Amino acid sequence: MDFSRHAGHRRGQSFDSAHAAWLQRHVDARTGERKDRLRRGHAHGEILFLRAVWWPLFGHFDDLHPEYEVKDWRGAACYLDFAWFAEGVRFNIDVKGFGPHVQQMDRSGYRREAMREMFLHSHGFRTLTVAYDSLKEEPDQVRDLIAQIARSGSDFSVGIKGDGAGEGMNRVDAALLRYARVHGGDIYPFKAAEAIGVHRRTAAIHLKRLAEKGLFESVAAGGKVCRYRLRPNLA
Repeated sequence: MDFSRHAGHRRGQSFDSAHAAWLQRHVDARTGERKDRLRRGHAHGEILFLRAVWWPLFGHFDDLHPEYEVKDWRGAACYLDFAWFAEGVRFNIDVKGFGPHVQQMDRSGYRREAMREMFLHSHGFRTLTVAYDSLKEEPDQVRDLIAQIARSGSDFSVGIKGDGAGEGMNRVDAALLRYARVHGGDIYPFKAAEAIGVHRRTAAIHLKRLAEKGLFESVAAGGKVCRYRLRPNLA
């Protein structure tokens, strides 16, 4: 990841105004439970992470998606505090308080949490756990670690092994394949483009090419391709 392009805040923007505008864009783009979850879930701990760590480091929220919905291993919706898409690499940023995540967690809750993290990892997410107490007591150290991750992001491997689809696959192809797996196999080009951080036309071109390779099936409505379905043996 080219970290240098993120240094400094956008001219004339305060954290509060930039955060409010960014959050409103995500609220406006959602409906139903996804919208309600964003309004309920984006709370004090998440805002403190943005204010104390993310904003001083990046100065914008372009690559960050709050209360990001994925399907878990049971097919049920679960929400990540933040999904961070860093040039084809996907991170789950999890802000955890000691009480609800340690003191008040029973064995079944711990088991579900471990399964959730393994499932996310199997679907291309790297989990970054941020302790709420660290945000209050040592935000500089958290910032330094996130900066190191951002600088080294371009070194992560995004190749997919063992599915017969890795040869000739670039980072956009790999990101689209992972996005499809997380979202149950059916994807719309414009939604996938927003999620992985590319132009919708770029996503459409890559999905068409992946369909020609037999990795996706195109689904048409009214004579036009509207979405793509991942081949069952790759889901």
